[in-house]
Amino acid sequence: MAQFTHLFNIWDIIDIEIYERPDANFKSNYILTIPEESKTFGKGNNNEEEEVQTGVKANPNGETKLRLNNGRVESKSCKARIASPTEDTTEKSKKRNTVVTFIGHINHGKTSLFDYICKTKEREKEKGLITQNIRAFKVKSRSNDFTFTLIDTPGHEAFMPIRSRGVKISDLSILVISGEEGIQEQTVECIKLIKEHHIRIIIAVTKMDLPNVSVDRIVNDLLHHEIYTEMNGGDVQVVPCSILNGDSIDKLIDAIYLESAFLELPLEESKNGEGVILDSYIDKNGIVSINLVQSGTLRVNDYFYTGSSYGKVKIMKDHLNKNVKSACASDPVMVVGYEKNSVPIAGDRFYVVQNEAVAEEIAQHHKNELLASQMRGFTYGQEEGSLDRYREYIIRDGAVSPDEDPKQNGGKKNPELEEAPQVEGHPGEIPKVEGHPGETPQMEGDPGETPNVEGHPGETPPQGSNNEREANTFREKDPKTVYVNYFIKCDKQGTVDVLKNCLLKLEVKDTLHRVRNKIVYASIGDITVSDITYAQSFNAIIVGFNVKLSKSCPKNTKHMLSAAKSNCRIIYVNVLYDLIEQVENVMKEKLSSKPRGTYKGQATILKVFSVSKLGKVAGCVVNSGTINNNSNVRILRKDQVIHIGKIVSLKIAKEEKGQVRQGDECGMGFENFVDFLPGDSVESYEE
Repeated sequence: MAQFTHLFNIWDIIDIEIYERPDANFKSNYILTIPEESKTFGKGNNNEEEEVQTGVKANPNGETKLRLNNGRVESKSCKARIASPTEDTTEKSKKRNTVVTFIGHINHGKTSLFDYICKTKEREKEKGLITQNIRAFKVKSRSNDFTFTLIDTPGHEAFMPIRSRGVKISDLSILVISGEEGIQEQTVECIKLIKEHHIRIIIAVTKMDLPNVSVDRIVNDLLHHEIYTEMNGGDVQVVPCSILNGDSIDKLIDAIYLESAFLELPLEESKNGEGVILDSYIDKNGIVSINLVQSGTLRVNDYFYTGSSYGKVKIMKDHLNKNVKSACASDPVMVVGYEKNSVPIAGDRFYVVQNEAVAEEIAQHHKNELLASQMRGFTYGQEEGSLDRYREYIIRDGAVSPDEDPKQNGGKKNPELEEAPQVEGHPGEIPKVEGHPGETPQMEGDPGETPNVEGHPGETPPQGSNNEREANTFREKDPKTVYVNYFIKCDKQGTVDVLKNCLLKLEVKDTLHRVRNKIVYASIGDITVSDITYAQSFNAIIVGFNVKLSKSCPKNTKHMLSAAKSNCRIIYVNVLYDLIEQVENVMKEKLSSKPRGTYKGQATILKVFSVSKLGKVAGCVVNSGTINNNSNVRILRKDQVIHIGKIVSLKIAKEEKGQVRQGDECGMGFENFVDFLPGDSVESYEE
């Protein structure tokens, strides 16, 4: 395939002589593009008309020469007349840099490629060696004739919102697939994003230095996802590459250049700047955002707004952290100059306006709309539908949920909150919330009916319930939902939605409780005294993701929290895996105690019998599953655990049994426990 490094547009009629090319497999430094109305034809050696093709080199004097693979330059030449461009055509003919995004599954080599091409060391800085935020860099090819903007995105499944933003803003996406692992779950997700936004792609097959890698296997697997590569007659380029082989990376850059040549990317520098917020954070300079300019020009001292935030560009730095006065389309820049408490949201667009009053007015209007939509319970955030399914669990950032404020809910309380018990304690303390006692199924039988439960010889059946006949109609109740409150502080605003989404998806449950999470607040920056006070008022656990305790906090803050009776404590993490693990452990603490093993079955005690050997046995009916002799059990009364132990006797009609099943009526004796009553529930567990 021909390799090109430059593009020319000729806007006038051209007379060109076509001559014989000794070698069809040629390389050229330039492409000669001629408008349809300007094409003329010459005569080849076979006297057939031939259309002007690529493979010519244009010189300032108008001569064009063919450059061959063997380095020789053909002596024949031709003349081209080029019209002088007008001012309008000059700006229209300018082309902005291509925005290229790396996407793919976790640990498939995206950041390693990014570091090699950009000559950075981002992977070494990553906690846990996984990418957890978005980054952008401006890259020049070795010849300095081709510049493009490269964006790296995380591969972990939880970072889907960031990957989605990366694809939306790109002109070209590099789908990175490990030659060792092939197509994985997030690879498929990325393919769906590419198709949804109609983005051109290149397939980069990485880790080609490893044994047993197969490009053919990956190419064939891509057919199942309707990705047709050049190897299968399609138009998608496939580039095998390895960071240990510099030539393979050069081929990837050549592929990017070739795809860019077919993209129409006009550069309009005279317009006011606008673009998208990639991320934002707080440092010693105040609120800082990472912007990608998408059209026009952004300049120092420009006034701008983005969502409900606004400001004036006071400092602007490029990808090398150098101060710049302006940035044009496709340039990634760091912007300082936001008003206080005006943190921009990742994914929001920014616009340059004529003065501060306009910027403030528009930002305030957007803020009012956001607050109104929150009060109506509409979708929160910029990712369409990403948190809709969890909306009822979210208390909006920095705001009181209308469900918790009767004034905002017509004087009515949220039924979910009414369900929570009223607990008493010291002022400012929110003790642990316990679940309500559940209802025991009422199983009523015919009056005077004798239960068909037989026990050991010599047993005297005491008076008890006559409701066992409907025991087989028992239906397991849904577990009671218990919530754990979380207060989130993290380093980057783009990570806020990721952490929310991640925590809200988690759920653990047993036969009694289903434990879920609620977010009472989420923001960026270090943890302050006011954060701790606010979290304590909600009995919330503070999650500090890549942040630390503010210097304003007393040195004994950690000791004070551990000594407090409330549930408030701080979890410090810098890797998502660790956060998930610690949060799951907290959730499991909320589950009721149970014996070791896997849940197998449940029975209800109908009668209590006195026996000489064990003292008492329970006449039961099995409602679900199976129960084995000598299995671990827990006995519950009104959804409260009253005993954890073991079955030592299991009989049906005086016959010892090894197992009983759903619908069986049996007698059970428990090790060192006789304080059970009719209506108690028995759960069986097997190790």
